[in-house]
Amino acid sequence: MGYTRRAVLAGLGLAGLETAMLPLVKKAAASSLTGSFAAGVGTCPFRLAVINDEITQDFEKACQIVSGDFGLRWIELRSMWNKNVTELNAKEIENARKILEEHKLQVTDIASPLFKTDWPGAPRSSQSQTRDQFHADFDASAQDKLLERCISLCKSFNTDRIRCFDYWRLDDQKPYRAAINAKLQKAAERCAKDNIVLLLENEMSCNTATGEEAASVVLAIPNKNLMLNWDPGNAAAIGSTAYPTGYHLLSLQGCGEQTGPQIRLGSRRWWHCRLGWAI
Repeated sequence: MGYTRRAVLAGLGLAGLETAMLPLVKKAAASSLTGSFAAGVGTCPFRLAVINDEITQDFEKACQIVSGDFGLRWIELRSMWNKNVTELNAKEIENARKILEEHKLQVTDIASPLFKTDWPGAPRSSQSQTRDQFHADFDASAQDKLLERCISLCKSFNTDRIRCFDYWRLDDQKPYRAAINAKLQKAAERCAKDNIVLLLENEMSCNTATGEEAASVVLAIPNKNLMLNWDPGNAAAIGSTAYPTGYHLLSLQGCGEQTGPQIRLGSRRWWHCRLGWAI
């Protein structure tokens, strides 16, 4: 039996969410699942959030649901009004800011399509024409400009994190891996100038998909402004064992303020496991 990305995300996410939230939910007195969940959110130690366009392209409606129905205080921005967040004009950005303020929501990160393109000079990836770009399509030559745009959006939406990828997946990435890492390193150095963190998401259609690949990349790039946005659903979707194999490679024993090599998982702390649950 095959698995879709959404099914994997939902299954892993609900399992992880149950583990993380059960002690909080038990404290809630409300009878409904939504009520219990919302009641426990106030004491959750994580920036628990939803990607806005997983709900609807109507940004105001999405914010109403995230804030009112889910009781959350954080939201991740990817696309709205049928436009990628990186292509919003000044008026649309201002409207989005007003909606966020009205619903008392803060932005976890700009969920950008940065580096979600073909690596120049490599054989064309089989993934390059088959993946949803979420209303954006930037080729390799546009990536530096796109990064600057994302940094500007961070300032507009008062966040310090940009989600990125590491190019469409190659059949053999070894000849290009060092150069890809150098590109990520350069981008992280640029982000550091504005105190912004670059979050590399493991994505099954990109070159970093599994826990093994993710651990290798973050250890190869010793820059605190590059962290990992770990999505176990994406790792599982490519056939990798996200748990326990992938998780143990990215376990909290290698994170935090410990000395020596660290796996840097992005959140307001030094560690975070993105559950990747879907609505």
